[in-house]
Amino acid sequence: MDDIDRVQEFGYVTIGTTDLDAALRFYTDVIRLQVTERRAEEIFLSGGREHHWIRLRAAAASGVQQVGLRMDGEEALDRARARVEAAGIATTEGGSRRADRVSRYIRFTDPAGQEIDLYCDMHQRHHGPEAAGVDLVTLLHGVWTAPDLEGTWRFYDDVLGVHPSDFIEDAAVFMHAADRYHHGIAVLAGAEHAFNHLCIMVESLDDVMRVRANALRLGHRLQMDLLRHAPSTSVGVYIQDPLHGFAVEFCARHRQVLEGHRPRRLPGAIDTIDVWQTPLPEVVPPPPARSLEELAAELAATEA
Repeated sequence: MDDIDRVQEFGYVTIGTTDLDAALRFYTDVIRLQVTERRAEEIFLSGGREHHWIRLRAAAASGVQQVGLRMDGEEALDRARARVEAAGIATTEGGSRRADRVSRYIRFTDPAGQEIDLYCDMHQRHHGPEAAGVDLVTLLHGVWTAPDLEGTWRFYDDVLGVHPSDFIEDAAVFMHAADRYHHGIAVLAGAEHAFNHLCIMVESLDDVMRVRANALRLGHRLQMDLLRHAPSTSVGVYIQDPLHGFAVEFCARHRQVLEGHRPRRLPGAIDTIDVWQTPLPEVVPPPPARSLEELAAELAATEA
C-alpha cells in the first residue's frame, strides 16, 4: 500500500464526560492544552496548530467515544472507506467544518470495539500554541485493549496501512502509520475493549519532568512513574485521568522506524516495559585477603 493511502497520523480523541468543567480543568491545568473553541456542551483543546487534539463532549457516561485518524486527502479517504467496507465493517459518513472542524469523516467500529473516525481535513489555527510551560510536539498515539488481538492488528495492517512495529509475545502489538513514529496505535490483549491511554510527545526529558512535577503538585496520581520503553526507546510518565478511566502519557525520545523495518517479537518481561528494571549483574566478591606469611609460603613453594 502506498503511503498516500495509509493512515497518516493519530489525530484526535473525543471524550464524553459527565463533568465538563472538571474535565476542562484537568486538560488545561495538568495536560497543558489550550482551549481553541468552547460551546455550551463541548470544548475543543489543542497543543499545536491543529484545531483540536481533544474534544470534550458532555455525555451521560464518561469515556473515550471516538479516535480520529488522519488520511491524506479526500480520494485517500474514499479508498479507505471502500477497503473498510470490503472487510465487512459498516461505515457512516458525517462531519462538517462548522460542527466538527473537519470537512468530513468516515466512522466505523474497529474489530476491538473502538469507534474510529477517518478524516482528512481539519481546521488549523493561524498561530502556534501559546506558552504552556512545556514544549508540546504532537498528539502521538492511543492504546486500547482488544478481545481479538490478531484480528485487530491484521485489520489495521491490511486495510488502513498501520503496520506492526513490534510485538510483545501475544500480549501487545505496536503499529506505525505513515509518519513512522514507532506506534501511532497500540493494541493490548484483553477480555473486553477498553481505552488504555493516549500519549503526548514533548520536546525533551525536562518537559516530561516538568509535567510530572506539576501533576503531583496539583494532587494527581501517576499511573506509572518515569520509565523507558524498550520497543520505542521513549522516556515517559503516565498521569491518571481521574474522570474518564484512562491515563495520559507524556513522552520524549520516541523513535521512528526506518524504511524496511521488520517487527520484532519481544519478551513479556518487566524490562521490555521499562529497560531501567533490567536486573544488574551480580557483584563477584573479591578473593579473601591473605596474610604476609601465606604469601611468603606460596612464594617459597614456587621457587622450590
